[in-house]
Amino acid sequence: MGVWRGLPIHDGQVVKFDTKTDAGFASRCRKAGECQRAESGTIVFDKYEDGSGARGHYELQFKGGESLSGSFDVGWCKTSGMCR
Repeated sequence: MGVWRGLPIHDGQVVKFDTKTDAGFASRCRKAGECQRAESGTIVFDKYEDGSGARGHYELQFKGGESLSGSFDVGWCKTSGMCR
């Protein structure tokens, strides 16, 4: 997941994206090298602390009508590149 608009992120922020907006993105990789980008989705940041991490939940829609929802609780990545 990534967010491009509405920065800086704050507690309670809701990010909605689809193929017509560039507010953010999400992808899933069922196995290495086989990733699929969501066509639309909502990411909710229940808690966000710069330099520490984020907690929240998401709902994503993929091509063919499949949806995926869940939650996240992630620590801050201390590198200047993309986290994996």
